Amino acid sequence: MSALVGGSILLLFAIGVPVAFAMMLASFIYFVVIQTYPIAIWVQRVIGGIDSFPLLAIPFFILAGGVMTQAGMMDRLIRFAASLVGAWTGGLAQVNVVVSTMFGGMSGSAIADVVAEAKALVPAMNKRGYPPAFTAAVTAASSVITSLIPPSIGMIIYGFITETSIGRLFLAGIVPGLITTVTMMLLVWWITTRRRIDPAQGQGVDLKEVWASFREAFWALLMPVWIVVGLRFGIFTPTEAGAVAAVYALVVGMFIYRTIKISDLGPLLVTGAAETAMVMLIIASAEPFGWVLTVEQVPQQATQALVGIAGNNPVLTLLLINVFLLVVGTLVDPAPLMLIVVPMLMPTIRQLGISDVQFGVIVNVNLLIGALTPPEGVLLFATMAMAKVKMGELSREMIPFFILLIALLLLFTYVPAVSLWLPDLVMGPVK
Repeated sequence: MSALVGGSILLLFAIGVPVAFAMMLASFIYFVVIQTYPIAIWVQRVIGGIDSFPLLAIPFFILAGGVMTQAGMMDRLIRFAASLVGAWTGGLAQVNVVVSTMFGGMSGSAIADVVAEAKALVPAMNKRGYPPAFTAAVTAASSVITSLIPPSIGMIIYGFITETSIGRLFLAGIVPGLITTVTMMLLVWWITTRRRIDPAQGQGVDLKEVWASFREAFWALLMPVWIVVGLRFGIFTPTEAGAVAAVYALVVGMFIYRTIKISDLGPLLVTGAAETAMVMLIIASAEPFGWVLTVEQVPQQATQALVGIAGNNPVLTLLLINVFLLVVGTLVDPAPLMLIVVPMLMPTIRQLGISDVQFGVIVNVNLLIGALTPPEGVLLFATMAMAKVKMGELSREMIPFFILLIALLLLFTYVPAVSLWLPDLVMGPVK
């Protein structure tokens, strides 16, 4: 019967049914055909899929990201980043990468980062003489950083699936995120130097401008600090951190920056509700689908297959998992794919003694690379639409960024300390 479920979902994908509805229909077909379990179980699983306290963090962080964008915090972050690196070779491209790192501490969403940066930076970069496809490639590739720096919605979903500490997952993403920032800035410098794009301005860093722009961006930069400190000292849980972030964003936008009016709250709440509904629908549809996979022992079969190929060799097993995730990540969006494949892979990961926290970083980076890859890469298509470039042009410019991201993925995979050092330092080793 697992073939029935697999065949159903592949057929639904092939005819263009959205992922959430495809998973829901495939599991429903299983219940109708097999007739071993009452259909009430399917209904309960759909409802139970989103009946979880940790998932409350998602709408709060989505709302916080929308409020901060509306409040003009992105503009303040761009000015601050420009004061630091804008005079370097490839200055605006460097600003693009740095802003992704800063914005990651506010929105936790790669797609939100792409949209915000495309609106704010792409026109300026094109005006400065950057090739439009290169501008789009930097914007798309740097969005990977956003989903590593806490608060990351991808980490919240992974933590919910695997019952892993979301606080540890947030901390685990910081060092990989900063490493990605530094190496991507070096790559941007190399490309722009080699192609003579946006040469160094020569005036160096203006400390007065740095201080002035830092003061403007201070309240935006403070939010990820509050989140990490609050989690470390037990002031609030990761779920409550979402509520704290949303309230903080509203207070800053309404009373400090004074860029949000009472009349803006309605549209912000409607937009946040719509974006939350999309995420929650995917999670709700994945729950009965995952239940069917468990009943049919698909995770156990996948574990046996991996062990049969790789033996008990964690190096080879992780390589095979990475290849698998990279391939399927090009076909399915990150959130639903995570909900489908992570439960299948966790028995293997735990059997080999690989940390759930480290694997969370590996999965998130993998799926984000997939989201940048045709034919179904959601980040790729969002960037193309915003920057108005063609697939072929953008794909060519993405090649060096793909090479860098694959190299970083291997680093995060085979050097556990990169992901585990900070959470172990702050929260103590897992016993």
